Amino acid sequence: TSLSVTGRRGGSFSLGVTCRVGDMLLAPALHHQFVIRGCSPGQEPMASSSDLCQVCAANAYSDGGPAAACVSCPAAGARCVDGVLQLLQGFFRPPADQGKPLTGASELHPCFNDEACLLNTTARRYGCAEGYSGPLCGVCEEGWAPFGRACSRCWDGWLNTAVLAALGVAAAALAVFLAVRTAGAATARRSSRSIAVRQLLSHVQGLGALALFQSKGTEFFQSLAGFTQGVSASPMSWGPVQCATRMGFLERFWATAALPVAAVVLTALAFVAIELLRAALAASAQRGMKVQSPASRGSDPSTSSSSSSSSSSRVGRSLAAAPAKSLINPLATSAAGGAGIANAGANVAASAADQAGPQPAVTGLHAIRLFFARSQYLVALVIVLFLMYMPLVTLAITALDCHDRPIGGVSYLEADLSVECFSPSHMPAVVGSGALLLVVGMGFPLLLVATLRGSAERPSLRFLYDGYSEARHLRWWEALVLLRKMGLVMAASLVTDASSQVAAAMLVLVPSLWLQATCRPYSLPKANAVESLSLMALVVTATVSLVYLRAQGGAEAVAQLEAQPQQPWVDVAVTAVLIATNALVLSLAACAVVRSGDETAGAASSSPACVCCGRRLALCNGEEQRMLLKPTTAPTLSARPGSVSFAGPASRPQPREELGSAQALAPGAQRGGRTGRLAGRRGRQAETAREQDSKDRTQFAPQRALLHPPPRHGAAVE
Repeated sequence: TSLSVTGRRGGSFSLGVTCRVGDMLLAPALHHQFVIRGCSPGQEPMASSSDLCQVCAANAYSDGGPAAACVSCPAAGARCVDGVLQLLQGFFRPPADQGKPLTGASELHPCFNDEACLLNTTARRYGCAEGYSGPLCGVCEEGWAPFGRACSRCWDGWLNTAVLAALGVAAAALAVFLAVRTAGAATARRSSRSIAVRQLLSHVQGLGALALFQSKGTEFFQSLAGFTQGVSASPMSWGPVQCATRMGFLERFWATAALPVAAVVLTALAFVAIELLRAALAASAQRGMKVQSPASRGSDPSTSSSSSSSSSSRVGRSLAAAPAKSLINPLATSAAGGAGIANAGANVAASAADQAGPQPAVTGLHAIRLFFARSQYLVALVIVLFLMYMPLVTLAITALDCHDRPIGGVSYLEADLSVECFSPSHMPAVVGSGALLLVVGMGFPLLLVATLRGSAERPSLRFLYDGYSEARHLRWWEALVLLRKMGLVMAASLVTDASSQVAAAMLVLVPSLWLQATCRPYSLPKANAVESLSLMALVVTATVSLVYLRAQGGAEAVAQLEAQPQQPWVDVAVTAVLIATNALVLSLAACAVVRSGDETAGAASSSPACVCCGRRLALCNGEEQRMLLKPTTAPTLSARPGSVSFAGPASRPQPREELGSAQALAPGAQRGGRTGRLAGRRGRQAETAREQDSKDRTQFAPQRALLHPPPRHGAAVE
């Protein structure tokens, strides 16, 4: 049996219950005082009645009771279903608003990460998990440090110190490398490995910039691509380093900005130490020779003569082997009779070296004075700026990137939520960020363009332009690559909407892809192909990630943990596309890094790209065939020591493979059209090879004149 009582809202009533059996009253009588509580949760009093209630409208809620009233639902962090408020996990409420009713004007911000914020749904109180504090629970507490996007407890003190010491050792090793690299800047080396390293680094840093976008792809892809952000980050922001140094964002900013200068100073110190050590070793060796000289005077003359002869022979062989690479045109050595020319060049070079005598090396204080007088330390500065371009640009942009919404009326820095934006302590970093963007972000690429344009050789900067077409004066192309990476970081940091971020990225990537396909700046066709694949992979990654985000309901739905679940096959397909696209580029670049090699710049081949991954390209084969059609006078060594004889093209023997190449080319030359079609397909590569051939002929003209002296009147040529 049920009993319902209807009355005025908030009215107090007394209920008495008595029971009778016939006329007999049963004791005791029951009495109960009650108050009509008002409307139920999700309802409010009806305006036209003092007794009835009505359900709240959409996006409103009511807790019920005598004074129940429907209020608007918070814009974020909650949802209202049938007038009942349901709070969502993963949101932060400013401490000043704790205890106040939740309305549409209440501030609820998405938390720093999924694990940082706590919520008591009964008491409607918000808090931070262990290790987290501050706005959005995004500040790590004392004894904790950020490892990625999560605060973790610091390692033991000795481990943090060991990591810091390892970084110091790495910095010292880098300084020594830069010192050696700077000292040997005049000995330029062409390397196809430098092309692959630059392309690999560029793609990884591009993925790191896309990882900052709101559309990040699937969770599994995010976990795999998370390492790319560390490539573009400053080492000062690593968790163990922060635990060991206890530096805040502003201190890390200035420490990172000073790293290039510190690297140059360490390089100069390493160079001075190396030269002083070399001078000391040379002086010690000379003292040892002086001590042994009296004993050598009393030795057997025949023994002394024999040892001197063998020593001279070894020196002669070493001197003859090295100049042969620089005196002889590689185009001539690749054709028939190249071995004879190389041997002749070796003998002539050895003879010249013997006549000139040993050249003393520039060491000690003289080398140190030249190092500073010629400003060779600037080479180390350029190398460091190139390696740290992305960390410095990312640091400058993040120092200006404030959170999109004020928290409790205060705007905080997105990179460090403990820093108030444009506060007196933050303003020096703002000025420093502007200077970094102007000097490093824009000034460094423009300086590369101004320095590398034209035909002048820059051996000390070869690592920046090695692989680009020097015949078409495209050494400066790396500046465009740097500006492209800066554009991606700016699109990720300064644009807040997910679709707008991808649109801004397309404004950077699509023109870059068009320029790459049109200009084909690399001398190696394979390098052009890898660069085009890298740009297309970044375009596909950004586009597919945005489509996947839209399928989840958008960035707002993902932030409020209301993302629409996808079918398992959709997640698998999207993950497979993203991983396969980028893995292809990374594997090709890594393969090129492993299988590439170096060659001395003075021994350049007919094309800067004649050998790739152990196979000779068709361009080189075509160039060799073209050279076979030219009459070549190849010098050969005569039986008489020190003489060189020259044989005409008719008497020069051809190797079997060269005969095959010439015979294969002859029918095409007779028909006429086949050779023209071949040149049309490889026009740009053949033009590059011809210009390089002309450059080599001009460069080695004195050596060629030495090998081909004009015959004296009345003298016969052997």
